Amino acid sequence: DHISVKKAERLFETTYSFIRLMRNDDSSVLRQLFSFYIHMAENKIHMSKHKEAMDIYADFLLKIKGLTNDKCSIVKELDYAKAYILNRRFVCGKIEGDAMKYNLDLHESKKICERYGFWDIQFENYFDESNIYRYDASQKELLLNCLDMGFVAFRKTTRLQKIKFMPNFLSKKLQFLCMKQEFSKALCVAEYALRFLDNNTAINYHLFFKKRYLKYKFICLVALNETKTLDDLLQELSVINDLSGSTDKFEILY
Repeated sequence: DHISVKKAERLFETTYSFIRLMRNDDSSVLRQLFSFYIHMAENKIHMSKHKEAMDIYADFLLKIKGLTNDKCSIVKELDYAKAYILNRRFVCGKIEGDAMKYNLDLHESKKICERYGFWDIQFENYFDESNIYRYDASQKELLLNCLDMGFVAFRKTTRLQKIKFMPNFLSKKLQFLCMKQEFSKALCVAEYALRFLDNNTAINYHLFFKKRYLKYKFICLVALNETKTLDDLLQELSVINDLSGSTDKFEILY
């Protein structure tokens, strides 16, 4: 919750004041630094401090700059970190309403991911790119193409990565099917997605995805004129404090 995020910020800032001065090219240390930097930046994003998140990303990129020439054994790991951070910079730009300002970051991340096969980042690149088209009906084909490319990349991830990222994949699959007006297929996917969450309680953002899947299920039932269970579905949604009076714009447009 927001209180926890604010408390975490103080701890992040205290630690950051020490580790930002570290100059260590040991791979195990760099892995820990990468983890710290990205989690600190995510905390800033949760607090809508996108400029500060951007500064954190820039600091880490500066920290690893030049190491690729000296430490050939960890070039791939450093490029993984770079590809991830470039993706997050694009996302920050999108949140601020100026994603195109960081479009080159997104394309560089894509190139790195294709070179090394970082499919867990690549499918996110395409899914994140699709979001910039979701409020413009004239960009529907671009959106669908981005989602399709994301599905291709997701299928190339490892088994464990598929389990970890399955909730986001299913959410985008539901969006894709609803936009294609394939509501019967989408309803099956929504019901599978809800069962998947029930069987994987450790999934991050469990409640977020459950609300999203229920909304898609509601859309499918209305589109298919299957209204018998709508009251129960709306009651379940109200219990988790959703459907606040409007749906996402792409759900209306398409």
